[in-house]
Amino acid sequence: LWQIFRCAALSMAQTFDNIYIAGLGGGTLTLAKDQVQWLSRDGSEKFARKLADASAAQWSLLGRRGLLRFIWNDGTATRFEGFAEEDHDALSALVTKAGGDDPMDVENIEPAADGTNYGDVVFEGKRLLFEREGQLVFEKDLSSLTQCVIPGNRAGGNELEMQFLESDAVNVADDTLVEIRFVMPEGDPDMDITPAQEMQKLAVEAAGLSNTGGSAICGFDGCSFLVPRGNYSVHMFDTFVRMNGPKYDYRIKFEDINRLYMLEKPDGFRMVVVISLTRGIRQGQQRYQNLVLETNKDEDELIVNLSEDECQQRFNGELLPRTVGPMCNLIAMAFRHIAGKKIFVAGSYRSARELQCVQCAYKAYNGLLFVLDRSFVFIHKPTLIIRFGELQSVELQKGDPKLGLRTFDMVLTLKPGHGADRERVLMFSQLEKDEYKPLLSFLQKQKIRIKNLQAEAASYAEVDDGDADAAVVQDDEMDEDDEEDDEDFDPNEKASDDDDDDDAASDSDQDAGDD
Repeated sequence: LWQIFRCAALSMAQTFDNIYIAGLGGGTLTLAKDQVQWLSRDGSEKFARKLADASAAQWSLLGRRGLLRFIWNDGTATRFEGFAEEDHDALSALVTKAGGDDPMDVENIEPAADGTNYGDVVFEGKRLLFEREGQLVFEKDLSSLTQCVIPGNRAGGNELEMQFLESDAVNVADDTLVEIRFVMPEGDPDMDITPAQEMQKLAVEAAGLSNTGGSAICGFDGCSFLVPRGNYSVHMFDTFVRMNGPKYDYRIKFEDINRLYMLEKPDGFRMVVVISLTRGIRQGQQRYQNLVLETNKDEDELIVNLSEDECQQRFNGELLPRTVGPMCNLIAMAFRHIAGKKIFVAGSYRSARELQCVQCAYKAYNGLLFVLDRSFVFIHKPTLIIRFGELQSVELQKGDPKLGLRTFDMVLTLKPGHGADRERVLMFSQLEKDEYKPLLSFLQKQKIRIKNLQAEAASYAEVDDGDADAAVVQDDEMDEDDEEDDEDFDPNEKASDDDDDDDAASDSDQDAGDD
């Protein structure tokens, strides 16, 4: 009877809770007869693979927690952590039974636990092994490698920095490895490459970072980015855009692009494209959620590596194999048709100087605050995007005119639950006095609650009491779920030097409302 019960138990799936995959957080592991399955706590990350694809299975005990490692036939490895010590026998039985006529034993691996931080680096398939005297100190699956660079601010160039994918499934309270640096001894000066460069080459090849995933549809060389600062070549593929810089390369999926804005700088010639990401990119210790590309209105050409028939089929003829126009329009056209993303521009607001933005300061940094129909965008240090739907109130704070102060401040208070990862109160200071009335009029038109309007109007001669009373918007008058959006830019429109931006915005008003 005991043998019958044991065989029946082994034939059934067995579940283990609170099991972690490195870089993906905790979840539930299910081991069935021929498959291993894992699901994260929030359901956003999944892993499933047949046990027949495993070439080896290993068990290690780290303190009181057990670790089960599967090494797959394609050279990758998956580590499951969080087992109890007594789970070893059940796991061994399941893995052995899955082998059928060719059973696979679970090998016991004793890791190095003496606190050593130096040793030898070995590449096995897509795995990086750090060993000391034959014992494994730690390992990392390079399939999650996103960056592998030699920092330029390190003397001697004997450091190698690796960055890894940050998953949204990781709990805020959990720790996950996102960056590691290796320091190597200085190489022979007669050698063509340094040890750091050699290791970088091996890591990039193991991770497959050199494979761009096919031919680029189009590209822009020498793009100047304000955030992160530097020149990058931008190439667009079927499902992602790739940024290649002198040191850092980024691969951004189209689905990770949240919103795009194209904004005109006060000189009327330079344009900035703000790319807002749902998952930011990293450069060293700095994380960038919003990218800022600076371009201009110089005439250039866009070459699409597709035939006319393919362009007609994929883009309905709106994107041609060769297009000539202002550089900013070409970039907008590529993102609109290849990535399928709208680019929003300034709407009806104009400053006292007939500009789309006002100069101001956020904390210690001067910048430009663009006022769109449904958003504030501040560039560029830091780059901030505040949707009007996130606002609880706006407060305009003017200095005492008797003291000769000719500036005022604007304080934005966010609703609870919005912008949880940033401050709830944002202050933009040093706005010129002449910008008060255009900004006030625009905020009233958008039905944004102005917290201290009556008090400010009473103390300021340019606004009379009647206007102030009429302009106060009560909380119940605000549309909390206003789904209207900013103006959408039409990249197909042929813009000339004397084109008016208001015309482009008004032409696309219907398209923007559909978003």
